[in-house]
Amino acid sequence: MARISGQELSEKDRVLYALTKIKGIGMSLSHKIMKDAGISEDKRMRDMSPEDISKITEAVEKYPVEGDLVRRVRGNITRLQQTGSYRGSRHSKNLPSRGQRTRHNARGKRGKRKTIGAFKKDMLNKTQQEVISWSSSGNSGFKGTRKSTPYAATTAVEKALSKAKDEYGLKEVEIFVKGPGAGRDAALRSVRSANLKISMIADVTPIPHNGPRPKKKRRG
Repeated sequence: MARISGQELSEKDRVLYALTKIKGIGMSLSHKIMKDAGISEDKRMRDMSPEDISKITEAVEKYPVEGDLVRRVRGNITRLQQTGSYRGSRHSKNLPSRGQRTRHNARGKRGKRKTIGAFKKDMLNKTQQEVISWSSSGNSGFKGTRKSTPYAATTAVEKALSKAKDEYGLKEVEIFVKGPGAGRDAALRSVRSANLKISMIADVTPIPHNGPRPKKKRRG
């Protein structure tokens, strides 16, 4: 098994695809390396001679890969943070830095636990870079109009808390309540009765500040 840039490459793979296992090398760069080394793209790793491997190694060393690439990227991020640029501030907050939508797809990076009370569904999740426990009324076996009952909210919260306590040893929580609904207060009571230390309870329900024009009222 050949070893290039600290990576062991499988002998059964074509060299063109085997090179992409090295961090920092994609298909376009792999094509370029094969061309620079003067080796056929149809050749497999098991057919490579020591001279061919040395040619490939020399061609790969011209580009930043593996540890060199990681250090370069880390240095670029540090420079952006130190200069106080917008991208640097986004990296500091562990958020996407290229204009992506963050209302939904970056919630897991914020490290918050949220209890969401809604008319049709009550959910609870505990996030710590990723969701470790969650539940909902539908997930707890309730259907139709029963989803919006306080009992459904209590059951969903108890189920999520039980998993978080058993598998991750959850002891202290911060609660963020969002939205209206009958299950809102029931969910909070369930958390209080779970013998957890509650360090904060915050209502993060969005409130319009003279927002867009409301819909026209129904006739009759």
